[in-house]
Amino acid sequence: MFANDLALNPNDSGITGATNAAITFKLTNVDAGASSRIASSSTIGAPHTLSVGHQTSGKGSAVVDRHVVRIDRVFAAAGDVPEQKLSAYLVLVVPRQSVTVTHVIDAVGTIIDLCKETSAFDLLLRGES
Repeated sequence: MFANDLALNPNDSGITGATNAAITFKLTNVDAGASSRIASSSTIGAPHTLSVGHQTSGKGSAVVDRHVVRIDRVFAAAGDVPEQKLSAYLVLVVPRQSVTVTHVIDAVGTIIDLCKETSAFDLLLRGES
């Protein structure tokens, strides 16, 4: 299991425009195959959470493991704007046969490298591909 408290800095990703400030996520819940943490800077009305979960499906040589890392951040209502929620996921669906940790790292690293391209998030958020 990860450490109970995780100090994560978005700027350490190397993605241009990320905030350079560590966010400390404190462990709040552990269930079978899952954990939840909340940012210590969160408020009741605007929580900022980190969840990690795992599932297995399939049979025999077709077994796959699914790993999900999820960030949710709620932005409190302001004026005429109702409460808003931002969610970001990293989902890994990994067959147990023929796939190594290096394959998974390479896949995630390639996506991170794409995100580091100039204006990548502007392009994605405009619906460009």
